[in-house]
Amino acid sequence: MGEVAFDESATVLVINGVAVSSALALTTSDSGAVYVLKSALEQLGVQPAEHAAVVWKLLHSYSPAAFLLELPQGAYTAARTVNGGRSIVCYAFHVQRLQRTLAALVQDAGRAPLQPLLEDTEAASCRFSLFSTKKLRDSIRTALHQWALVYQRKQGGNGEAAEALIIIYIPCVDGNKVFSARTSDSKACCNLHETVPVFVRCSELAPPTVEHEVVSKHAEVEFHLGIERSNPSIKYSGWVRDRKRCEELREHADSIELVIVRRASTSLIILEGLVSNIFFIYKEGYVATAVNDVLHGHMRELVLRVCEAHNVPLRLEKPPLVEERAQWSEVFLVSATRVITPVHRVWAGRSLGMSNELWRNENSPSMFLKQIRSWTIEEMHRTSTDFRDL
Repeated sequence: MGEVAFDESATVLVINGVAVSSALALTTSDSGAVYVLKSALEQLGVQPAEHAAVVWKLLHSYSPAAFLLELPQGAYTAARTVNGGRSIVCYAFHVQRLQRTLAALVQDAGRAPLQPLLEDTEAASCRFSLFSTKKLRDSIRTALHQWALVYQRKQGGNGEAAEALIIIYIPCVDGNKVFSARTSDSKACCNLHETVPVFVRCSELAPPTVEHEVVSKHAEVEFHLGIERSNPSIKYSGWVRDRKRCEELREHADSIELVIVRRASTSLIILEGLVSNIFFIYKEGYVATAVNDVLHGHMRELVLRVCEAHNVPLRLEKPPLVEERAQWSEVFLVSATRVITPVHRVWAGRSLGMSNELWRNENSPSMFLKQIRSWTIEEMHRTSTDFRDL
């Protein structure tokens, strides 16, 4: 894993286990690396003359969303590290979600009927091997190795690397080429998933410590009747494009998240944020969040897990409603980037026919919320996997 030249603000990009720099897209003495890079880009339909320009855009994308918008439809997941960039939180969860998303995308595109592949045991493994997990492991190892090198250079060889937000992207390639149910050679079919490229992008995150507040206690959010995910059970890059229309509804410059609300008869059901899940602590002492029609993020799962483990009452049979706002004692967001963020103010967007302040909490986060956050951070470490052990 050779070093790659990065400036201090650069992200780390790895494609099929090869760390990529702008120079690598043009020429390098490592012909093997160039072949890997070109093959991956060609799988995306990128013409050779455009290779350098595409790699430059991917390397210099200013955010994960901008990175994904440069790529065609595919599965992605956002993971994060702990332990100084060495360990990935909920690695198995992310692999399973990538598999589930790709399977859904392939079926939705009508590119390859997967059911015939389930007729015998050997071919059935294709159903759960829509990409090479070995290639994924190699790509993550390379990315985090390079991530550590970046910070060793920045700190003069001393200290740990910063924590990283890891975006893993795998395109939904032509199913007739990769998941063909017509082949009689099941072994060949199972090997075809090796051709699907794997992209890994690392960027810096704040450390998930109990003392470190990722966002101030004065975070604001706004509720809108918005575009909902077409398939909430999967995480696909098409949603990044879809949600841009929701982001255009933003009315308050200080709001850090738009939360999607659904009108149902006389009620307003609170679903999820565009990039986070939202939780409510009710004055009666229980915690509630939407269960149906929302993406079940890994941080959401960790929060629910620690609440159950510590006997925190949960209300999951009924979604939170806007009409219940007088009963909320606290509101918080959860996501890979923010961990747990207390919300100070909730606005109603004009799409709800209100356009006013819905709810406000003037107090600092309670000891109860701080305890949930502390438990969640402990669970993040407990469920993490050292990248060298992948």
